[in-house]
Amino acid sequence: MKAEFFILQICDFLDDGDGFYRLHEPSRQLSRLPGVVVVDCHFYHRLLPALIEGADVIVLPFIHDWDLFPMIEQRRAAGKVTVFEANDYFYDIQPWNPIGAQWQDRSIQGEYRQYMAAADAVQTSTNELARRWREWSRRVAVFKNYLTELPPLTPPPSRPLTIGWGGSPGHFADWYHIAPVLEKWLRAHPDVHLAVMNNEFAQPFIQLPPDRYHFTPFGSLSSYLKFLPSLDIGLAPLLPSEYNRCRSDVKFLEYASHGIPGIYTDLEPYRETVVHGKTGLLYKTEEELLQQLDALASDAALRQRIREEAYQYVAKNRRIEQHIGERVEFYRKLLPTPPQGFEIPEDVVGEAVRDGNYLQLRPQEPEQMLLEAIKTPTTREAAQSLARVVERHPNYLAALQQLGRMLNDLREYRNAIPYLERAAALNPKSARTLCEIGRARFVMGDAEGGRRDLQAALEVNPLFYPGWQYMLRMLELRKSPDGRSWAERAFQLHPYSYMLGLAGAKLFPGVEAVKETHRLLDQFAPLFTPEERPSAAATFSQTIMEVIGPFLSSADALALLGRGCEVFPKSARLADLLGRALRLAGRHEESNEQLARALEIRRVATAYQTEFPKEDGTFHYWQFAENIRKWARKK
Repeated sequence: MKAEFFILQICDFLDDGDGFYRLHEPSRQLSRLPGVVVVDCHFYHRLLPALIEGADVIVLPFIHDWDLFPMIEQRRAAGKVTVFEANDYFYDIQPWNPIGAQWQDRSIQGEYRQYMAAADAVQTSTNELARRWREWSRRVAVFKNYLTELPPLTPPPSRPLTIGWGGSPGHFADWYHIAPVLEKWLRAHPDVHLAVMNNEFAQPFIQLPPDRYHFTPFGSLSSYLKFLPSLDIGLAPLLPSEYNRCRSDVKFLEYASHGIPGIYTDLEPYRETVVHGKTGLLYKTEEELLQQLDALASDAALRQRIREEAYQYVAKNRRIEQHIGERVEFYRKLLPTPPQGFEIPEDVVGEAVRDGNYLQLRPQEPEQMLLEAIKTPTTREAAQSLARVVERHPNYLAALQQLGRMLNDLREYRNAIPYLERAAALNPKSARTLCEIGRARFVMGDAEGGRRDLQAALEVNPLFYPGWQYMLRMLELRKSPDGRSWAERAFQLHPYSYMLGLAGAKLFPGVEAVKETHRLLDQFAPLFTPEERPSAAATFSQTIMEVIGPFLSSADALALLGRGCEVFPKSARLADLLGRALRLAGRHEESNEQLARALEIRRVATAYQTEFPKEDGTFHYWQFAENIRKWARKK
């Protein structure tokens, strides 16, 4: 199978809106252009390495793999292009969002930022996101979401007027915020029904008689599209958070294509698309929302006019076949020379789910077993299961790397080395493999050999964050005199990571470690989000405890502890350490105050654990309330 222009997308396979609008349908449409072959390949697929070198363009949608950075430079030198897709504002992810924990991780946030800087271009879904990404990127392109199919516009069905909304769990607070005013309006209009599709957690946000409240559990995009025809008026509530301002107008596309007149929050996602009074209605306040509800509910002619104009707009302007050429033209202009083309290997064609020139390499049994090994705790049984995978697939690089790491985690270092050496033979420039080899050698007693491997890994890929974690830990254990210089280099490359900074601070000599920790605390204090404060407090307090040990009663230690208690007033460990340091300094009354404060923090923690011995989701309501208080008055 010969490709004149070969595009490879390294991705997961999703059945949600992102999977449809951002990943697989654009790939399918690109493959229908003359000479273009597109492969969507799972990021752990065993056949992926055979495709990376040959692709004219690689698209990386929010990929999380530090080992790919050298690939970008190698491809650029070979006249090939790498594009990073970033279609959400991950710096303001909602804490209850299923992906929230990952995107709140500073190392991953920094990784995405470095991908944007390293890639030849960034592609995204909105002008608002493009504005934010330009600071870090060489070039940014906006590819909006588009429709692939447009169902016929049929007359509204004969039924009680039904308003409603469907959304992902990321929208919990948006829906929770308007639920009271919407419920009040519905109770004043007893002939109107409500239809909602969301996670079951959101069902009790509104209390209505069952015959008027039609709730559908959250599901795939296809199930959502089946839900939409149950609506006569669609709502699109958004709190004015930074994350929401960067969302796309896909809700408008979905409503409009199904002939549903919509009421949309007057924010960036809809301001560029919705023409108020023609293709939809916009609102800024609760009062305006009620006015728009009254207008649409009482005026069937207005509903019909809006549904027709919105439908005609998307039919004429937002179908993907009208715009897919813009994307391929953008890719062609990024290439320094015409596409080099590629012969797709026969085993790839044989393994793929194929639709013409569009191929999907989905996870099969070997990939599924690797994914299971990655997401579950490391056990001997799990390692043995993965060993059977690499026996059947001896060139499965990702599985060899993971098996080597698992054996290292199990302290079976000698068993890990052969698998890691096989991985190194497949890819000699993999920092991931070199680091695990160095880790095994160091623990087995070959400290110099282990250090050489770690240094080689960081020479191959200076951005390899896990490698810096290994290196700084090794230097701490070895008490190396050059530790400080390595710590400074690590933090220079990863200035967003207080975790790496604190690991490096412990390598500073004597009281300089105390001062460096104080500097880091001052630098990051204004940056902590409420959700990351507890883990940040634990990380800082642990490091502070380690570096002030010999200097507990010194002025530098007291200053660091005082600042720590200012930044993390709910840290019992810091209150305890400050109390002990003050006592050694002869400041007994102040010492007692801090120790008593530590006790009170403990009492509060004990009360919470007693009242909520098992998490039941109640705390999400607290998160919604905090989120609403933060954003509700900002437009």
